[in-house]
Amino acid sequence: MSSTYPFPLLLLLAVLLLAGEATSNSKPTSGDQATLLVVKKEWGNPPQLASWDPAAHADHCSYWMGVVCEGAGSGRVVTGISLAGMEITGGVPVPVCDLKNLTCLDLSDNNLTGRLPGAALYACSKLRFLDVSSNHLSGPLPKNLGDCVLLNNIMLYSNRFSGEFPAKVWSLPKLTTVMIQNNGFTGALPATISGNISRIEMGNNHFSGSFPTSATGLRVFKAENNLLSGDLPVNMSKFPGLVDLSMPGNQLTGSIPASVNLLLKLNSLNLSDNRISGTIPPWSFGSLPSLTVLDLSGNELTGGIPADFSNLSLNELNLSSNQLSGEVPVSLQRTAYGNSFLGNGKLCARKDSGINLPTCGKAHDELFLGLVTLLTMVGGLVVVACVGIARMLFRPRRERQDVTDWKMTQFTQLNFSESDVLNNIREENVIGSGGSGKVYRIHLPASGGGGDEEHGGGRMVAVKKIWNTRKLDAKLDKEFESEIADFGLARMLVNSGEPEPVSDIQHGYRPGVNEKDKKVDVFSFGVVLLELTTGKVANDGGADLCLAEWAQRQYQEGPPSKDIVDEHICDPAYMSAILSVFTLGVICTGKNPPARPSMEEVLHRLSLIRCDPMRA
Repeated sequence: MSSTYPFPLLLLLAVLLLAGEATSNSKPTSGDQATLLVVKKEWGNPPQLASWDPAAHADHCSYWMGVVCEGAGSGRVVTGISLAGMEITGGVPVPVCDLKNLTCLDLSDNNLTGRLPGAALYACSKLRFLDVSSNHLSGPLPKNLGDCVLLNNIMLYSNRFSGEFPAKVWSLPKLTTVMIQNNGFTGALPATISGNISRIEMGNNHFSGSFPTSATGLRVFKAENNLLSGDLPVNMSKFPGLVDLSMPGNQLTGSIPASVNLLLKLNSLNLSDNRISGTIPPWSFGSLPSLTVLDLSGNELTGGIPADFSNLSLNELNLSSNQLSGEVPVSLQRTAYGNSFLGNGKLCARKDSGINLPTCGKAHDELFLGLVTLLTMVGGLVVVACVGIARMLFRPRRERQDVTDWKMTQFTQLNFSESDVLNNIREENVIGSGGSGKVYRIHLPASGGGGDEEHGGGRMVAVKKIWNTRKLDAKLDKEFESEIADFGLARMLVNSGEPEPVSDIQHGYRPGVNEKDKKVDVFSFGVVLLELTTGKVANDGGADLCLAEWAQRQYQEGPPSKDIVDEHICDPAYMSAILSVFTLGVICTGKNPPARPSMEEVLHRLSLIRCDPMRA
């Protein structure tokens, strides 16, 4: 028997069943999960986020792609969204910062468009890491980006952003990394960069203004193809941690600061395609132990390539398209640097060197040898003077000694005698004086009128006349015989416990009076080099400064220039060599005795100085 049911009853049952099913399949969502579903909806529910489904995965912290949570149990909160490379389209959803505990937002390498929402970012009060790089975002940045005070990483590179970069961002207290390259930003850098910022990459934008004067924590600075202008800072010590400095394609002017040698951690330097002029400072790059990449091409540099480039082990070197002259240092004349010097019409190299430069002519070699000979003679004469002091002080003395007795020791074959020197020792030729004697500039006549340049005839030399009229204690003479020959002899004797028996060196020829160091002879030799190049006397620095202190201050203020050179030898043809000798004098008179070179090193450096006269 079939049973029948009234139609109204059947209809009621159907309605109840549908309502029950709807209730079971739509459990209410709230909090962070609800916010995530709103974000998904704004992106058009893309299939890449299929896992964002509370029906399939009720626990969004464990199963929803790219969602990061912190905490435990019911107290877990969303702290990160990482959806890099998901090919998501649309914009940056405004509700994303309804996630009140969000610290990391990584939407890089997608197809996002539109602007970065300012209201949303302001709500992200705990945001530390922001990466929306490699998208198609455009327009200006919201000014309140600088109010996200906890931000430590800002990655906005490779988009279409424009307008002025918020200046307030540079002073964020936690910020360490700014990567905003390949956009259309404008603006300028502050003079002082926060000490917490270690990396700035801002290339291919429209930033203007000057390079900062201080950034104590900066390790990487890349700003290629912008509109930066002005000079580099004179004092590069304010960038102690700099490893990579790259600013090609800007409008930088001025000269390369000599203080670049303070960047001891520098690994790569690229200043190509700017308007930098002047000479490459001697003893600047050659003292950088970590430098492997150097590109100064496309500037207006003049003069020679410093000999200290030989100290470098460069993987990449580019000095092309400048106005450099003279012979390339021999150590750089190899095929690895075959195209490193192109576009310098006055550079040359030795025959079969392997680099694309003309062969240096015979005249150039003779000039170089001539200058080396002259400088060697100067060094030799000063060394002879030092030895003479020691012998006069410590050998057995006669009751009466003729102070006009002269003995000249030749270190190379010379074409002049003692009388040629003595006849020219006149007060008008004095270029320096101290307690140990006077330094004279003497022009020697050519032998037989022929001007034998190679052996001294017709040359300008420096002679130091040394005097000592006091007697020495006999036992001191025996103790130090043939062992001491330097300008610091007086203080060495005092250090042995005996009363000071010899004439003290006057202010200018020695460092501080409490300094007892065996390298004081190098200091005195350095003072002589400074006297020769500047025409000043040892104690003539002005403003209570001796010559050595004055020279140190001149060197710290920028690369040495012709303004410091004695007008009597201020020949532009040899200016590079003269300035190199001046720089060597500064090194010899450094305040830290252990840092001074030995006399052997000094003479070796003199022999490396090139003579590169400018040709019309």
